[in-house]
This record gives sequence, structure tokens and C-alpha cells, in this order.
Amino acid sequence: MSARTTFSIVALVCGAAFVSLACAQNEHSALHNTQFVTVDGDIRLEILDWGGRGRTLVFLAGLGNTAHVFDEFAPRFTDEFRAVGITRRGFGASNRPSVGYGVEQLSEDVVAVLEALRLDGPVLVGHSIAGEELSYIAARDGNRIGGLVYLDAAYDRTGAEISALWKEWPPAAPEPSPSERASQLAYQEFSRRTRGYALPEFDLDQYTKFGDPPPNVSQAIMAGVMAPDYKRIGAPALALYASPRSADQLFPAYGALGLDVQRRVDAFWPKWATLVQRERERFQGEVGRGTAVELIGATHYLFLSNTEETATLMRTFLDTLETKPSVALGLSARCDKPASLPATCG
Repeated sequence: MSARTTFSIVALVCGAAFVSLACAQNEHSALHNTQFVTVDGDIRLEILDWGGRGRTLVFLAGLGNTAHVFDEFAPRFTDEFRAVGITRRGFGASNRPSVGYGVEQLSEDVVAVLEALRLDGPVLVGHSIAGEELSYIAARDGNRIGGLVYLDAAYDRTGAEISALWKEWPPAAPEPSPSERASQLAYQEFSRRTRGYALPEFDLDQYTKFGDPPPNVSQAIMAGVMAPDYKRIGAPALALYASPRSADQLFPAYGALGLDVQRRVDAFWPKWATLVQRERERFQGEVGRGTAVELIGATHYLFLSNTEETATLMRTFLDTLETKPSVALGLSARCDKPASLPATCG
């Protein structure tokens, strides 16, 4: 799913002249506390803390985003949970080393942050490529976590089918005009119209402040993915899937595309929908305490396009978790699959 993340952000945000940055930064500082945690010797990672009390939810962004992509979503949970976010190496304010972008090292970075913050049985919430870290940590270091939430993130990215579909992905994302690049508001309106969601303004700010990461960073992350070992995951897990039922659900700008591109989209979207269904069924079948739910018509950024629905499903899942995880067992305390969660929403 990271391919869509890349074209949505790098290609569109690059070079945008956003204004009133200083004022926005002052407003931003009221959203959360910011600190840095040093991992892997001397790599500083940006940590956002939106506050709250109770079990900690640790938000991990997709490829191309920073933890700020959750600035509008994470605070929804601070009435019952503490919410923190990690900006992975290579992006935003975090350090940008030349190496260390395989899933093993990125997962070690996350675990090092959990240790530094002394988090007891946190729930990892990952979007898109962050599913790599979630699956790796849960299968190999499951005693550190209390649960997992995959936000259109539970995919096997090593398969030939998904690789072929990424290469076949139609050019169905219109470019913004100069006027649509002139301000954050204009760009966000453009994004809602053509992509079905808008990135929070403070995530967009990161590109103004720090620029795009070196091109090799995203390439190295994609080259370092691993097949998920779902059968070794013992923690309770919820996987939400953006499931299209029509061309315009997968490509919101479908109506504005040329006929040739529409034909390519018409041929492509059923293949993607079939892959999503297979990935969902595999997760449901192989993760012992896993629940997979499809959100019909949601975008890849389902926590931005289908915010209420995503938050409600997450809360229903989180309510099934025991308050205190059992570290001695190497898993969270025993609980049943959340029977109240539907397999399909929308």
C-alpha cells in the first residue's frame, strides 16, 4: 500500500509554497508534547505525545508520512488511552542516516522507543507500511505489546501478485494546479476532491520544514520488507482493510480521467479488490487472535477518509483487551476474539 502513499505525498507536496508556518507551529505545539529518543547508537527519533491516561496507543505512520499524520486522529482516544506517535528514521524531524531501513532495524527502533518510554503492554497502531513493523515485532517480541491495530497495513508485500499490481497501478491521480499548491487549504481541498482524504496541515508542514527524504530511503524500506509470520502472532490483533467495490472508490478522481485511463482503471480495480479480499482472509485464518474487517469504499488513509468508522471499530476492539498485559506469558492477558466486530462495514 506504500506505493499510493508515495505518489500522494512526495509527488504532490514537493515544492508547495505553504504560508503562515510560524502561526501554525504555535497552534501545533498545543496539540502534543514533542521529544526525541536516541536509538541504535546515535539516531534521534521524533516522539509525539498527545496525552491521555491508561494503556498507551503507539501510532506508526505509513511510508512518506510522519507521526503528525495522526494529529487529528490520535487525540480522539485520549479520554481513555495515552496516545504517542513515532516518526521513523528517514522522515520529518527524525535523523536521516544512510542505512538501517530494513524491517529488522526499523522494528528495533520501535522497541527501543517502547523501552525508553517504559511503556507496559502498549497497543501498536500502524498505517500502511507500518504493518511490517507490527508483524515483525508481534511475531518475535510479542511480550512487549498488548495488541495490534493494522490500518490498511496487513499485507504480504513480498508476493509476486502485489508487486505486479503496483507496477500496473494506473496514473489516476491528477496533479494540483499552481493555485491548488498556493496554500495548505487549497491543497487539502484538492486532495479531498481527487483522493478522498486530506493530510493534516501539520504533517504537510514537515515537508516545508525538512524537505523530502533522500530518494533511497523509501526504496530501501520497500526492499527490506518481509513476509509476515502471522501464525507466530499471539497478541490480539485487528486488521482494517480499505475494500473498493467500484472504480471510483479506489480512484476518487475517476470521473475526471480521460477515457484511456478510465479503461485501465476499469480493468485494474477488480484485481486489487480480489487481492485485498485474499489478504484479509489470510490474516483472519492465520492470526490466532486476529479479526479482519473490510471498510467498503474507504481510501488507503481510512483513518482520514472514514474517521468515525475507523475510530469506532478500534474502540470496540480495544474494549476487549485486558487492562494489564501479562508479560510473563510473553503475550497480553488472554481474551477472546471480539465477536462484536463485523467482518464488513460500509
